Amino acid sequence: MVYKASTVVLSRSPLPATPEVWVMEPLAPAVVVNSGSLAVGTPVAPGSLASIFGSFTGSDTMAGSVPLAQRLGQTEVFIGGTAAPLLYVSPSQINLQIPSAAGLGQFLVEVKVGGQTVARAPVTVVSRAPGVLGVFNADGRANSASNAARRGDSLQIYATGQGLGPGLAGVADGAAAGAMNLTRAVPQVTLSGRRVPVTRSGLLAGAVGVWQVSVTIPMDSPTGSVSLALGLGFVSSTVAVVIQ
Repeated sequence: MVYKASTVVLSRSPLPATPEVWVMEPLAPAVVVNSGSLAVGTPVAPGSLASIFGSFTGSDTMAGSVPLAQRLGQTEVFIGGTAAPLLYVSPSQINLQIPSAAGLGQFLVEVKVGGQTVARAPVTVVSRAPGVLGVFNADGRANSASNAARRGDSLQIYATGQGLGPGLAGVADGAAAGAMNLTRAVPQVTLSGRRVPVTRSGLLAGAVGVWQVSVTIPMDSPTGSVSLALGLGFVSSTVAVVIQ
């Protein structure tokens, strides 16, 4: 067997007229999550809150004010090319609102600092994607082992991911919700798998992208650490609450 070297022919015609230097700069890895669940791989919804974790070199640490701006210091975030309202930016975490104009589907999120892209990450946007931010008792204090809820009392579930409607009065991106922004689609709330009545579902007045759901704990509810699930559409979010 005789080895025969391959022949390569180069043509000058398709090459640039002048030398070009290409610099490939790797981007820092980042991940986009629902601000409620904080679980990797979970979807987000238009108008909801999301968080990006990664390395954002050059970003200042700043908090936004309502109405939210699309740029804090030198930091901007684009979702499928649409600028997002920003709640908080830092060199390692960014909190934002998913723009209503982004649409549904899979998109590329770009973090820019001083006009330069410093990180990219994929995100999936669906019509509704509940993520629980926290649960509070009737006394207004956070539910916990040392502050359990009582049977017959109400629970206030603060979440995000309710989507844009139908039935939700229009709220501009980055703007605070009013008092009457109720959702037409009523979510499903269960305690240990048992459905409980929802007395109110709407945006939290004065806040951006925060969804408030009020429920009543049944008198025969199980006690102790109980699984609470908030569902709307095909997505649900589960947290533990304590009932006595």
